[in-house]
Parts: sequence; C-alpha cells; structure tokens
Amino acid sequence: MFLKIGELKKAMKSALKTGGLTVGNYRGHYLVCTDWWGAWVDRMYATNKFKAAIMELVGELPEEDECCLFTMVEKEVCTDTQASRRDPFEEWKQAKDYAYITPLLLNLFPHEFAVFQRHSDKGYFMCLRDYTSRMISDSELEAGMESMPNRPSVSPNGNCLFFKSETMIYWVCRTREQDKVRDTLFRSLGELDFSRGDWQRGRCDEEREEE
Repeated sequence: MFLKIGELKKAMKSALKTGGLTVGNYRGHYLVCTDWWGAWVDRMYATNKFKAAIMELVGELPEEDECCLFTMVEKEVCTDTQASRRDPFEEWKQAKDYAYITPLLLNLFPHEFAVFQRHSDKGYFMCLRDYTSRMISDSELEAGMESMPNRPSVSPNGNCLFFKSETMIYWVCRTREQDKVRDTLFRSLGELDFSRGDWQRGRCDEEREEE
C-alpha cells in the first residue's frame, strides 16, 4: 500500500464524526471510503496495519460480501445501514485523462491544498493536501510487490483523481475553487507546463516537512 496509515486513521476518524465511513468487503477487495476520498485494496495484499486500523475504528473487519456505513453518535460507533456499492476499478478505467502535480501549495485557512494541472487542457484544479501529498507515501509500500502510482488519472467529469498501484486504487475528490482563485491565481499561471518530473515532487515535499 502507498497510504500512510497514521494519516488514513485520522481521515477515517474524521469521516465517522461527519458524513460517515463506508467499509466493505466484496469482489476480493476491501473498500474504505467517504464522500471525499476512498481506497479499494486487494484483499490478498491488505497489510495488517491497514486491517488493524479498520478494526480499531469500527470494531471489526466486514464479512465477505458486506458493505456498511458507519457513523459516530455520542462517541459510539453505529452501523447505520447497508451502504451502496461502487466499482472503483471500472471508475478508474473510465478516467482517460491524467494530471500533473505542480509545486504550488495553496493556503486557504483552515486548509491547505495541492494544485494539479490536467494534461488535456492544461487547466488547474486543487485537492485537499490532507488527502493527497500528506496521505500518499512510498514508506508504506510492500517491497517487491508494488511501486508508487503513476500520474493520477482524472475522471471524465473532472471531479476525481485516481491513484493506482498493483495492489490498490486510491481516489480523492477535487475541491471547487473560489472565484478569486480561479480568475486570479489560476488564470495568471497561463500556459505554464508542469508535465516534467511532476510526481517526483512528492518525495521533495516530504523532505521539506522533515526539515
């Protein structure tokens, strides 16, 4: 897996307190997702740390062919209902466009955003950094089994990024930018091209945090 388990646990805990956390076990995969992000992990390669994080937050791993929505009510985790199922692999296949990560970090209190550039039209969009560069890391990779994902694929409607490796698919939704950001910042970037070496900046980003 290429997700930082500590960051994943924080994101799952936040989801339980807000819109809910969907956890499933079907088609040979574990599904963990919210309205903003999600992970579709091959069950054969799901790490013990990943499974332990699920059990810590919702009490147990889902049974075969089960998919439920969990929420937190008065500090108690509740199973609300059978959640709707999705097919992340099919969604990823439909994402023909892809994106470059740029060196831009945008602070809009209280959040920080990573800025991406679409390949097809060189347009810009942003995603919460908590769910992109802070979540994704090569430190959790299974040696010899998987590599870091290539440049993220962009969904046909432009609302979602998909990061795929040999063992999992991770996706995150874009955040709709404010008019000022779109009309002033993004427009000022013009026809700059961030296509060279973009995804390698993830390593540099981590190194800057450690300094």
